[in-house]
Amino acid sequence: MALGDPGAAQYPAPSSVRSRTPSRPSAGRPRTATLAELRAVPPDDPARGNGWLAQVAGHLARKHTDHAAYVAELREIDSESEVPHDKGSFMKTADSIWDREQDKPSAESREPVNPEWGYPIQLKDGASNIRNLRTALNSGAIPDVYVQNGQLVKLYDDFGNVELPQGESQKAVAPFTNDAFGNEVADHIFFYQEIKDEVTGEYKMRPKQPRQETLRTVLGNRSWPGVPPLRGITRVPILRIDGTVLNEAGYDADSGMYFDPMCEFDEVPERPTRDEVDRAFDFVYNQVLGGFPYATQADRANAFAYATHAVGRRFLEGASDGGVQPTPGANITAGSQGTGKSYLANVVRWTSGGTMTDYRPDETELSKTVISSLYNKSGAVVILDNVPDGYMVKNTTLANFLTSGTPDARLLGQTKNIRMINDVFWVLTGNGTRLSDDNRRRFFDIRLDAKMANPAMRDHFALGDLESFFKRNRRNRAKFIWCCLVLWRAWVVAGADEATPAMRGSYGWWSRPTAGFLDFLGIEGFMDNYDPGASAEADHWVPFLSAWFTKYDTKRLKVSQLMKDHIDNGEQDGWDGSFMLPTNANDFQDVRKAGDILAGKIDKVWSNSLVMRSAKRSGSNTYWVEKAEK
Repeated sequence: MALGDPGAAQYPAPSSVRSRTPSRPSAGRPRTATLAELRAVPPDDPARGNGWLAQVAGHLARKHTDHAAYVAELREIDSESEVPHDKGSFMKTADSIWDREQDKPSAESREPVNPEWGYPIQLKDGASNIRNLRTALNSGAIPDVYVQNGQLVKLYDDFGNVELPQGESQKAVAPFTNDAFGNEVADHIFFYQEIKDEVTGEYKMRPKQPRQETLRTVLGNRSWPGVPPLRGITRVPILRIDGTVLNEAGYDADSGMYFDPMCEFDEVPERPTRDEVDRAFDFVYNQVLGGFPYATQADRANAFAYATHAVGRRFLEGASDGGVQPTPGANITAGSQGTGKSYLANVVRWTSGGTMTDYRPDETELSKTVISSLYNKSGAVVILDNVPDGYMVKNTTLANFLTSGTPDARLLGQTKNIRMINDVFWVLTGNGTRLSDDNRRRFFDIRLDAKMANPAMRDHFALGDLESFFKRNRRNRAKFIWCCLVLWRAWVVAGADEATPAMRGSYGWWSRPTAGFLDFLGIEGFMDNYDPGASAEADHWVPFLSAWFTKYDTKRLKVSQLMKDHIDNGEQDGWDGSFMLPTNANDFQDVRKAGDILAGKIDKVWSNSLVMRSAKRSGSNTYWVEKAEK
């Protein structure tokens, strides 16, 4: 086997990589002409210059072992030209090419390659080094390398997770930086130069690292046809896109997931029996989730959909188009502390992994938290815990993440945006949490109501302390996952019928099959409490516009007229306390601020079917309220 060509037997491409049609080897660079093509160049063609002669000489130097025979044939071919080369330039080219080809080491004179040295690459010119290193990566020369959104990443063993027992690790992903890539290349790629021994004439290999510029250039490549794509890491079994269960450790090409089992899991039956379904349903719906004080049956149904979602997400995405789809968020709220909001949210984190962090009211800090939580995700859920009592959640970064499967964002300390895979469930927990218009339609509610002054004193959980139940015994976590998968498999085998819930639109890919899943299990009320129009902003705008319409009908008014009329009429103004604009009609800044407030709600239809319109009259904006058309 020739050095520099490792061969498929020693360095096979990863078996999980699906075959692809390769591009032409010569794509992007000129093809070397054959000897016959060179001789076919017309005798009077100016192309028969020094470059042409050098190409012919290269073919003949590789053919002959005798210098005289080589020169004779080269002279014969050159004489076919209308103007042959003069003797001086002819011999200079002939000898130069002959020396170059003869200096190349033969296979017999090379030092044998030791496979333990790594994938061998002979250092040549910069372009060759880059191509050869790309080929090595596409051939699996460096283990545990994957591609995410066009970027090479490395799967490694993380021993630093404080939630794991001392000395235990779990798989994690890190993008290749120049330094990290250099370390991997040093460990798995054998770069060398060939040095001729002046005494023996043999060629020795001298190890030598490539230039950093070569590594940076290779990392800048965006196309990696031989590197398997990595969607994410799961520590528990999940459904694949085709509805089968991923329960074999390692990389799974069908789902794009890497299964790093946290413990041993029981095999999930392909066709669960009625008894298995009943036992699984009782454990999840009654024993684990049954002890929370749900305000309504809709809240309980929504909680079940949230808690069981993680194992079935890839199947639901596959039923749409297979790509990353964003789920709606879950707003777990109550009227007081100690009702169990965080416990309910953490059921998914304890069983399928995830991140929990305190909600930050500062919008800039919260945006940083949202971005870093997704970038450093460790499971199926991100919980933004302890939203301040009665706080209105209006963060635009969170709103954007809830509508994008692969959002772009800039990490702290970096100068360019990176694309992330948004396949987590975003959860809020808080008392009386309110949602802005943008976020209201992106969340569904799970409301808890203990109907007592001190709900923390409740003790209604069949399994006792859920945190201890799941965190102290992995087999309990494994049982919960097994039960969820049994329920999902039963629904898949039955045909995976969908239903029509209240939440549709861009979240239909998730809500329709989830509604069908709950219908199959006999769980009523899913999304019955979903009302995208019931936002915190609506609490102010609906009475304001209702009073406006009652007072003025469709009369067109300038914003300053609205403000002045409110002040001039005092308490008997007809607004009943609903007026929400600044009140100083003589202050230009207040009038401008009032105009900005109105401009942001033009043409929006509210739950009372009223809509505000605007038009210019005599160079000024006028506003009026009317009934929206059905």
